[in-house]
Amino acid sequence: MVRSSFTPEAYVVSRQPKENYKAVEYLAHKPIRAALRIGVISVDGNGFADFDDLIKKAKKEAAELGGDFVLAEDSGVDSRTVYSPGYSKYQANAHASYGAYSGYGDGKAEGYSVGPSITTVHRPWSVFSVWIYAPSQLGLRLDENNNVNGFHLNSDGEKAGIRIGDQLLGVDGNDVQDQAVIIHLMTVNPGNKVELTFQRGAQRIERKITALPN
Repeated sequence: MVRSSFTPEAYVVSRQPKENYKAVEYLAHKPIRAALRIGVISVDGNGFADFDDLIKKAKKEAAELGGDFVLAEDSGVDSRTVYSPGYSKYQANAHASYGAYSGYGDGKAEGYSVGPSITTVHRPWSVFSVWIYAPSQLGLRLDENNNVNGFHLNSDGEKAGIRIGDQLLGVDGNDVQDQAVIIHLMTVNPGNKVELTFQRGAQRIERKITALPN
């Protein structure tokens, strides 16, 4: 048996449950594609469960939530000592019969005892975060400081006047450092126009580009 619990963190869009849990990806590292973390699933197994069982259970719960992938956050094994006090069993049968002048009897007894025992049970546990993909992306490649260092093949960013080295500050008025920018991207569909704010040297500029499929 594997138990699980879900702690929600964000509820942004209505997501339909997936028909098959196999449609949910298990990833060890966050993908490049824009995605929003909607909560955390904690999974505990019994002494017979293994890590694959925990992943399967997490993916099933994520599928019910409409998640696109689960990301491994932490895991370990709890070792517990189980004490059994032992038990005894005793059975006895007897029979006697007496005639007019004679009689006889017989008896039988049997028993066994199992003494106390101590067993160590190992129970694996894991914590997975549940994510949903944004439907669209900006078509820009950014470094760790949100500086533009490349463009998607189908991006109209260069045509709109964006240059390599421009630092992205905001998306449709949302600060790029705030999680609200990801929440906003959940409402942007491919083909929509998105207004971006950049820092270029001492100058702040705004450009509009077309959102691409994520």
